[in-house]
Amino acid sequence: MINRDIMQSFSDKYQLTTRQREVLLQVIENEHMGSAEIAAKLGCSLATVNVHLSNVFSKIGCRSKAETIRMVMAFAAAYQQQTPVSMKSIIILSADDDPNLLQSIAQRAEEQFKGKITFIPCSNGQEAMMYLSRARQNDPDFPRPHIILLDLQMPAMDGYETLRRIKSDAALKEIPVIVFSGTIGAENTKELYALGANSIVLKPSNPETMARVLQAILQYWGL
Repeated sequence: MINRDIMQSFSDKYQLTTRQREVLLQVIENEHMGSAEIAAKLGCSLATVNVHLSNVFSKIGCRSKAETIRMVMAFAAAYQQQTPVSMKSIIILSADDDPNLLQSIAQRAEEQFKGKITFIPCSNGQEAMMYLSRARQNDPDFPRPHIILLDLQMPAMDGYETLRRIKSDAALKEIPVIVFSGTIGAENTKELYALGANSIVLKPSNPETMARVLQAILQYWGL
C-alpha cells in the first residue's frame, strides 16, 4: 500500500515537487490512465501533465509508467521492512514557549495513547524549523511529524512566521498544522487560514479537556 508517508519519503528522496508527486500518484493508482485524464482530474493542461511526467521520469531514472510503478512499489516494500515499529507511531511536534503546557500534552498523550504517540516539544518557532529542516532531509534522528501543534506568541520566531515558512516549503506544506493558541480573534483567524493553517484550536484550560482535544485532533485528521 502506498500511504502518505511512503509517498512523501519517495518524493523527498528524488526531490519531486508537489505537483510532480500528484501526477505520479495518479499514475500509480491507475497505470492505464492517459495524460488527458490525469490533466482533467488535477485541473491542469495536458501539456503540463506531460512536462511533469517527463521530469518525474528524469529524476527517478525511469523511462515508462510501468517501470516507474515497479520502482515505487519496490521502494514501498523496502520502506515497510526498514521502518521500526516504534517509528510507526503518530509523531506530533508541538511548538510552544509554555513548558507546563508541553509537559501536559506529553503526559496526556502517553496516558491516553499508551506508546502510540511520539511527542516532540519545541520551545519556539525557530527550534521547530531547525527540527523540520533535519526531518525534510530524512535524518533518522528527526522523524517527520504527522501533525504540528503551533502556538502563536513565542520568542525567537512566532507562530505566524513559522506557519508561513512551513506552508511555503514544498517538502513540508502537506503536514497538517493546527494552530493551538489561548486567544484567537476573527482577524487572526482570517490571517492564519490565509497563511495555510489547517485548523485552529483554543488551548484547553485543564488536563481532562486536553485529553479530549488530542483525541479529537487525531480523529479529525484520520490518524
